[in-house]
Amino acid sequence: MPKADKLDITPSWQGLLPYFFLVLEQGDAEGRKIAREELARMAKAADLYNELNEK
Repeated sequence: MPKADKLDITPSWQGLLPYFFLVLEQGDAEGRKIAREELARMAKAADLYNELNEK
């Protein structure tokens, strides 16, 4: 049996950002909490990336 190729369907942050904004504006308390946590996690990752790539 041939080996199946792997399909990566991981969403990008840029693609998810409009949904986070929507949840922050119109979501319930739990949804807003999750959106804030995910945005904070993304910001931390971006800061780490910048720190590791400083000249």
